[in-house]
Amino acid sequence: MFAENKALEELDISGEHAHLEVAKFGIGLNIALTGLKENKALKVLRIEYQKLGLQGANTLSSVLEQNTSLTQIYCEHNDINLQGFTVLLNGLQKNRSVLYLPTLDTDRETSLRIVKKEIESMKLDLEPESNKHSVRRTLNSIAGHKTSSPSQPAYTPQDTQAAMQEMQDKWHRQLERLAQYLIRNINIARGVHPDDISDTDDNSEYNITRPGTASSLAAILHLVTVDSTPSIEKTDLVTDAMAKLAPPTMKVHEYGGGATGSNGG
Repeated sequence: MFAENKALEELDISGEHAHLEVAKFGIGLNIALTGLKENKALKVLRIEYQKLGLQGANTLSSVLEQNTSLTQIYCEHNDINLQGFTVLLNGLQKNRSVLYLPTLDTDRETSLRIVKKEIESMKLDLEPESNKHSVRRTLNSIAGHKTSSPSQPAYTPQDTQAAMQEMQDKWHRQLERLAQYLIRNINIARGVHPDDISDTDDNSEYNITRPGTASSLAAILHLVTVDSTPSIEKTDLVTDAMAKLAPPTMKVHEYGGGATGSNGG
């Protein structure tokens, strides 16, 4: 239907967002959405509360790269983290028709809360001795270590604060990209110098640096503990536990990034 539709212009396939969330499509939705690459009629797509996550963001990104009819996409409340948002904007960079894409404020706050909770759960040495062993056993079980492992050090409060600030900064940089891409598309829709807009012209105000993917939480923590804040020696347990937080590796189409624009995107 997505690929062959020639009449439907607006579609709402959002999931249920009541107390009992039962009205959701399964993982097959990601496969079905790829049909939108060929759709020439649909203009408005609402796909909220479907738990799209990183895989769904990757699918929507591939759709944006080829679809030329969609003008509005509503995809809030889909557990899209920083990496998923970055991937989504990578697709938007190649799109010239979309005039609205949400800032995903709720998804951002949810993602940051999860990250903070995971980092704080690693502060084993800051817990009372009676609690440390219980938390350590849980982390050891998750990481596949034996519960007899010796006491493990943890990240300092300064590390946590710096890591959270770094992630906030990365989100804000992606929001700047979103704003600039949408302004570019709105100007194209209005017929404002459409021939002068290019992703490869160094003089174009719309030429925005495009990162491949967002940094993983493990990479961010490594950065802040080495370059920004005092910390204590890290161990294999922390590394393994942080690796658990990283989303599954997914293939993301790469393009040549342009030079930074006037807004420093």
